[in-house]
Amino acid sequence: MNLIEKRVEETMQSLDNIHRAEMDGNLHQRIMNRLRRGSGRIISIAPQTVWRAAAAIVLLIAMNVFSILHFSKAHGEGGAKMESNAFAQEYFSYSKPVQF
Repeated sequence: MNLIEKRVEETMQSLDNIHRAEMDGNLHQRIMNRLRRGSGRIISIAPQTVWRAAAAIVLLIAMNVFSILHFSKAHGEGGAKMESNAFAQEYFSYSKPVQF
């Protein structure tokens, strides 16, 4: 037998003495009673607070969309190239300048 077959056989033999877990006889009944009893808490939030939170989220999303549209129009395609040239000039300013 090679090593892999030996390991598989050892693993299969280790499962021989394992027994199925047994549960308490009335566990199902206790769970069902707890579900029927409704022991969960209900949290009440004032409608005014919910509307304020919703308005803040909408405002935040609108500001993000506006800033994305504004900056994408301002920079356009040439903006990225100009920024990379400015970065390269600043980065290599202590050595020989590199032209792109």
